[in-house]
Amino acid sequence: MQYLDELLRREGLCEALSNSNCVNCNAEEARFRCLDCICARLQCETCMLSRHSMLPLHRIQVYNEHYFERISLTDMGLVVQLGHGGDMCANPIAGPKDFLVCDITGMHSVCIQYCHCYREAENGVLPRWVQLMRAGWLPATSQYPRTAFTFHVLDTFENLTLQGKTNQYDFYKALERITDSTGLVDEHGRYHQFTEVVRIWEHLQLLKRNARAHIPNGISTITEGSLAMDCAACPQPEKNLPEDWTNAPADRMWLYVLFLMLDANFRMRCKDRGLEDQSLSPGWAYVVENNKYIAHMEKFATEDEVNTCSAEHNAIVKANMRKQGYVASGVGAVLCGRHGLARKNGVGDLQKGEKFCNMDYLLLSTLMGIYILYLLISYDIACQYRKKFKQRMLHYPSSLHLNMDQVKIRWAVPKNHIGVHGPNHAHLSFNFIPKVGRTYGEGIESAWAHMNPVSGSTSEMGSARRHEVIDNHWHAWNWQKTIGFRTHFAKALQIAYQQFDKQKIVYQELSATFPEATIQSWSDHINRWFDNPNLKPNPFEETLSNVTLSEVKLQLAKEEISQSTRGVMPIQNMTQATFIQVGLELEDEQSSLIVKCGTNKSSSLDEQTHIQQKRNTLYHRIQTWRNTQNIYMSFVPILRSETEPSAEDALEIVPAEELRLYLPSSFQIYSNSTSGSPSLAYLELPYFKSLMEIERRLRIAQLNDTLDEIRRYRRLLTRVTQFKTMNVSGTGNKPNTRIRTLYGKYQGRINLAAKRYHMAYAAMQNLDPQGEWSKQFQYLHDKDISGPGRDNDSDPSEGRYVLSWIWRTATTQARSTSAEAQASQAEYDESMRVDWAKAKARMERWEEEIELLHEEMRRVVAYFQWKANWWDQQKSLRLGDGTPELQAGLNAYALRQADMFSLLAERMVSTWYHLVTRDELKTKWKEDYPDIAVPDMMHESDEEEGTMAQAEEMEAEVD
Repeated sequence: MQYLDELLRREGLCEALSNSNCVNCNAEEARFRCLDCICARLQCETCMLSRHSMLPLHRIQVYNEHYFERISLTDMGLVVQLGHGGDMCANPIAGPKDFLVCDITGMHSVCIQYCHCYREAENGVLPRWVQLMRAGWLPATSQYPRTAFTFHVLDTFENLTLQGKTNQYDFYKALERITDSTGLVDEHGRYHQFTEVVRIWEHLQLLKRNARAHIPNGISTITEGSLAMDCAACPQPEKNLPEDWTNAPADRMWLYVLFLMLDANFRMRCKDRGLEDQSLSPGWAYVVENNKYIAHMEKFATEDEVNTCSAEHNAIVKANMRKQGYVASGVGAVLCGRHGLARKNGVGDLQKGEKFCNMDYLLLSTLMGIYILYLLISYDIACQYRKKFKQRMLHYPSSLHLNMDQVKIRWAVPKNHIGVHGPNHAHLSFNFIPKVGRTYGEGIESAWAHMNPVSGSTSEMGSARRHEVIDNHWHAWNWQKTIGFRTHFAKALQIAYQQFDKQKIVYQELSATFPEATIQSWSDHINRWFDNPNLKPNPFEETLSNVTLSEVKLQLAKEEISQSTRGVMPIQNMTQATFIQVGLELEDEQSSLIVKCGTNKSSSLDEQTHIQQKRNTLYHRIQTWRNTQNIYMSFVPILRSETEPSAEDALEIVPAEELRLYLPSSFQIYSNSTSGSPSLAYLELPYFKSLMEIERRLRIAQLNDTLDEIRRYRRLLTRVTQFKTMNVSGTGNKPNTRIRTLYGKYQGRINLAAKRYHMAYAAMQNLDPQGEWSKQFQYLHDKDISGPGRDNDSDPSEGRYVLSWIWRTATTQARSTSAEAQASQAEYDESMRVDWAKAKARMERWEEEIELLHEEMRRVVAYFQWKANWWDQQKSLRLGDGTPELQAGLNAYALRQADMFSLLAERMVSTWYHLVTRDELKTKWKEDYPDIAVPDMMHESDEEEGTMAQAEEMEAEVD
């Protein structure tokens, strides 16, 4: 309520209730106040005009004895003199009576006077449009203007539309509402003038930012694409590459690859409204020159394109369609593949869908005039697009030809699109092809998200104006991406360090589980496959299994028979080893019975009878085994009597599966606690230590066995899932129910094996807590029971996926010499071949990413240094051309731009210096910036941890 009261208080006289005199001269006739000045005290008319002679666009109110109402400074008699910087003119000439100035504070009627003095520097009277621009007002026309827009309002609109995608109409209507929202005043009707002035302003800013005013004949010498912003991180010969980069060693040349990505956007349509307009910047920046582009399309857009890929590509489906009533069905674009900046002459309309000839023209146009040796092109339909690229290019004019003998081109499919292409496309996956780092190729999608909000307004424009707006927004996109390199590369490099270390450990641990000969064979096959992707088997794709449902059921039946034969136990002359071994078998049977009881709580009477019979059998076996235990562990009967009822009532009170077996590992041998344990004297006896050693060895074997069992059943589950996908999905409920039942059986056996593993692990924690076994076997969490391979889309991305440790642990029985064991091992090795190849690829991609990021950081700093020097050179190109005032302005702007790029380079270095590990790079930066403040690593450790946490959440930006 207090906030509301303060708002309403401002509607009245406030402090003037007690003192209504003028705050400046103390006159009694103070009735005026200014809404835009910080002081809201009342002033007299004379003081108000005096204080606002240089502030003609402030909003003034007058008190009418009841409330404040608006009054203009013009109505109060203010006259604005132009042409003398605010001074009086000896030869003034009146401007139009209804002159309107538009500012962020609304529309203002202003009484102006032009200067009509003769000036020798201009060889005449200063033109009226010049006088208005020197006042910071851009006129709507150069001939007898009646409307002007302040630089401030134009700059405000430009920033709003580039950031918030505010359209011209909404912004103008907002200015009208700021002027008057009551409806009592007629609208000023300057919307069309506003659109034209905005167009001129954007064009002037484009020329200004590219130093066209600094270059003699700067506008007439503009070439296509020359006003586009370069990507500072991409290889730019003569700007950010070493002088001898073409002579770099073969193993370093991949660092100078130019990455490009292509895509189309069908939301950015343009209606056919019959508008004819002329472009102010035809092909000067990002959008290609339209006339030549249209001529190209009319000549080559007649051929239909056939999809021979297994995937259903929307691009090809839409390639032969044209939406009625639209001159453009969308927009195609070429962006740099690593950083997502729009390329010069890489954007163009799609007349009849996303046809190859459209994308060919855009791709070849953006490469014109660039010296490159290596090129990698990412496109969601690269599998089709690349096939006849060279043949299509040779049909185009020679100006669009690439020297295919000089340029080596590789192709890839973006990571989010590669999944829909089906098998036999691994050679196009960024996850597997070498020397690409962690490039993901999907950055163009975020660029479309930036551009899509503009489509609502551009769809109503003429083609020329539409292209200018698109150029303007791409330029803003590029600049924001460029100044964001500092934090982006810092986060990306930290992630790369972390992920490389993680993936390297995974790869080394997984490789250690296979013989060196196997690893070498797989490595050689991968190298051969890179040379010939048609080579089989594909190292990164699973071989389709020929498993049938009958085979799986037969295997389960054999295992059930094997389990039913267990339970024969030697009764007499039981050795210590046999005693412990039988104890472990009983423990296993107890676990199985517990699971069976848990899954059959609502079972039939026959099933309950069957369970009770198993319980009785187990009870008698335990009692028989206990007779031997009473000899080997004489202290156990005492403990048993304290925790269990008498033998006569035990069957009724304690089920067999819950009877304690009191194996040696049951006692807290290495704990200070004595609760539930016999006297330490018993535990120190030699025969008890012998039992402990026997159990320790058997438990290690149990860990090995259960881990092998879990892995075997996980592989079988993978095959069952594959079988379901190939043969069952979509065939009805009955087959799917059978598969689910089969899947449940395997999952149940995995759960039982995991339970045995947990028991063995807990026993080893008591028997030998610090032993060598603990380096091999880890605690088994539910999340660890996964693989081989990614289970579903909820797993981390391919590049960040970490294979569970259960696959990276070698078991002691893994390399048996028996023929059956070797056959089983060969099957296991084959099942892990793809996972090993992917683990190797993950490690290599992250290692490459570190190298690429270092090179890109070097290039960014080098480019900014080059750009700063370039701007410094521009200031002297027009010496003697123009007035001293113009020369001073040219010098000031060039020096300001040069300083900006110098400071950007220094800021990048100050952020990256402590992150990079290449000594030659740090040495170079230290030479260039000897006073650079190197961050204190200890001081920044907490901040870096926070940065890493944020970076881990950027999966879609980076991956």
